[in-house]
Amino acid sequence: GSVDLGANFQGIVVNLESKLSTSTLTEYSNNSRQRKVSFQGDPPGEDHLEESPASPSSTDEEDDEEDARGEAQDQPSELTEAYKHNMQPPAANEPRRSSSGTALSIDFGGFLKKRNDSFGAIGFRAPPRNESYCKMKATKDAETLLVYTHVRKMVSKDFSKEIRAKLDVEDFLVHGETFIDLSAANISEIIYFVLDRLRLKEAAINVEQTNDDMLNLPLNILSFTFQGSRVYEETVELDQSWKVVMCPLEHIARRHIAMVKLKHAVNLGANSQEVRIVVVILTPSKEKGTKSHIEIGKTFATLLSDVEFRQNLVAQHSESAFKAVISDHLETLIRHSAIRHKIPEKKLAERRQSQFQETFIENKPDQTHFFLFRGIKQDLLKKIPGYLDDYMDGLQGERTFTKVFSAIFFLYFACILPAIALGVLNEENTKGAIGVPQVVLSQAIAGLTYYLLAGQPLVVVLHTAPVAIYTKIMFQFADDFHMDFLPFYAACGIWTWLFCTLSAALNLPQYMEYCYRSVEEAFALFVALAWVYDALKSAANVFKTQYCDNNFVLLNETNSTGVVDEFPECSKEACLLLIILMMSTFWLGFTLFNFNRSPYLDSTKREILSGYALPFSVLTTTLLADLLFSTVPAAKFNFPGQPTLQLSEFYKLQWYGWLLAIPIGFFTSILLFIEQNVAESMVCSAKNKVKKGPYFYWDMFLLAQINLFMGLFGLPFVHGALPHSPMHVQALADTEERMTQGVMQDVIIRVRETRIAGLVSHVMILLSIYWLLPYPLDYIPIPVLNGVFLYIAATSVRGNELFDRLLLLVTEQTAYPPHHYVRHVPQRKIHYFTFQQTFQLIVLCTLGFFPVAYLKMVFPLAVILFMLLREKLLPRMIEQHYLDSLDGH
Repeated sequence: GSVDLGANFQGIVVNLESKLSTSTLTEYSNNSRQRKVSFQGDPPGEDHLEESPASPSSTDEEDDEEDARGEAQDQPSELTEAYKHNMQPPAANEPRRSSSGTALSIDFGGFLKKRNDSFGAIGFRAPPRNESYCKMKATKDAETLLVYTHVRKMVSKDFSKEIRAKLDVEDFLVHGETFIDLSAANISEIIYFVLDRLRLKEAAINVEQTNDDMLNLPLNILSFTFQGSRVYEETVELDQSWKVVMCPLEHIARRHIAMVKLKHAVNLGANSQEVRIVVVILTPSKEKGTKSHIEIGKTFATLLSDVEFRQNLVAQHSESAFKAVISDHLETLIRHSAIRHKIPEKKLAERRQSQFQETFIENKPDQTHFFLFRGIKQDLLKKIPGYLDDYMDGLQGERTFTKVFSAIFFLYFACILPAIALGVLNEENTKGAIGVPQVVLSQAIAGLTYYLLAGQPLVVVLHTAPVAIYTKIMFQFADDFHMDFLPFYAACGIWTWLFCTLSAALNLPQYMEYCYRSVEEAFALFVALAWVYDALKSAANVFKTQYCDNNFVLLNETNSTGVVDEFPECSKEACLLLIILMMSTFWLGFTLFNFNRSPYLDSTKREILSGYALPFSVLTTTLLADLLFSTVPAAKFNFPGQPTLQLSEFYKLQWYGWLLAIPIGFFTSILLFIEQNVAESMVCSAKNKVKKGPYFYWDMFLLAQINLFMGLFGLPFVHGALPHSPMHVQALADTEERMTQGVMQDVIIRVRETRIAGLVSHVMILLSIYWLLPYPLDYIPIPVLNGVFLYIAATSVRGNELFDRLLLLVTEQTAYPPHHYVRHVPQRKIHYFTFQQTFQLIVLCTLGFFPVAYLKMVFPLAVILFMLLREKLLPRMIEQHYLDSLDGH
């Protein structure tokens, strides 16, 4: 019981039941504050108690009589009753009889220091049994220790999804240790016994040191434990019949698991007073997250949370029967988990699709009565009532002005700089027919039209490198068959318009639901590599023409005599400046882009620097090139004059030109179809918290009309671009860092779905054609544009799971992030899935970067082939529930 010994007394009073089954310590301080303390287990047995010869002990008959009286009625002791009436305590040398018939005097002189060498138990000395109260000798030189406690609530493991849970139990059934009907009085004896037996399997286990680590001696408090609980309406009830004890160790090579079934229920301290089963888990400290002591402990805690299963375990008296019960329960648990998560077949088919596919399913038009333009009609009926909200969202809300302003500058630089760079590339490929003025004008017109009329204004339309490849193919066709390029280009544009319009009218975007996330990620990574390829190719051309030796001989460009036919202007300094400017632009932009994750400055300043990373890096490196390296020549883009709109004379094209334009227009429409729908799908993915949803059919139809205009007037084609579209979402989003599955990630809270940023930025691009081109934009060197390409490629791979899994191939297993697929899928299946995605990426790169132009034309067909292989072939190689984790989130 609790007793008040007065304000001037400091000590510990112990009330021991006659059979020493429980021990409760109540600590008192001179300010009368009380705190409950409990032994970790029963008080030591008779071998730790010393009988005092001063007084004779009672006989067995007296003990039985006293025990019967104590069990019949628990009367308060005289000591307790006296202090309930504010009486003085009896003299220290005056014996009093306790209600239980047993009185012990305990010497706590070395309470925190003295322990038994074998089990770490506290030393006791038993005086004559006829004494009726307990006393403690306080020590002035007691050691002060601090105890740190961390408690976490965790959900049970799902054995139907988390593959490691099943593997952990199966490993225990083969290699684990079981101890049946062990007699032990406290947790110290159990831990020491198990460690002593496990040492026989691995000599590296230091019993004394491990015992100390697990029990935090001399405190006798377990470091890592799992315990079950049940939550009711107003109370929480802890399960006191089992305990899982864990410890990570540096000096062991493999994990060890032992299960102990105690012969009798043992009191292991507060909230563990009737323990029958104890699990001891030792793991190497350097182990990957899914194999850590926490994960294994969680597995066995989930098993033991079933009360019927525990009763079956307690009823077994042999190791084989004990493990057989565990094996049967494992199969039952897996089966029940699968049934609990089972959903109707129709919904299951939808769930197995990626976020991209799920988005299409939600917006699939009604097919009960087919007719043309049904999807377009539904998109317009959904969009028109909320059209004005697309403007209001950019004017209302906290921090909206700052976000929209930074998004405007991001879009301006992210669109006009690639347009200039791709204009230089198109000028080379078409011999000046399409150059920088045409590409920039195309960007301005297409952007303004799209942001005024599109259903989803967060998608960024852009002329990209894959489309530039098709432009080169069109030019080579026209040159090979002796046709004028611009009329042939217009014919290709007309066929492209026809196929894209038909795809929207026939509601074909709904079949993009079979473009799983794995195909989407491989294609997105291919686009990123295309940006890198263009940057490196441009840099290689500079080295090819300007890196000369002292005899003015181009490296790798000499003829058979060792002398070049023409002597170009050699400048090694220009080559060095190219590397400096390109890598400086990339490094500065990428560093500022990730600056919001750094601890420097405050959150507002970090967010501003991150939002303006691209324009700041471009302006900074351009100024450095002009101020510090003004004497070194740097390549600049050519701007012959202001662009004009002139209709191509496509009606003068030969008849065979129209026939040749059909396959090119068909393949171009496939490319635009895939790029546009993938970009819009990624914008509207669940993680972006976009509320207004996608408008696949109307946006595809609108894109077809825009590209018809481009083709007729000799301007380059555009489409929804990666990675600009997801980056536009990030620029308009409020984010915060959250711990997701053990990994710190940026999570989007909300997105401002507005047209204002896109409209204003493209008005600025249109004005730049007449006010900023060529001066002062021609100050930007081409190496800086190449650095922008590298920046776009590097920032686009964030969140790409294919790229993350490729990094796992060269990552130490202990550093594996606890992603959902790492927890649910075996490691070999993860790598197998990664290899097949890598094969897709290699095929796309081979077709896209192959020097034969005609072969590049078919690479969109490879994407369609990958979609079919993923739907029909891959489920036969990898189990469907693994694919759900790898390719269904």
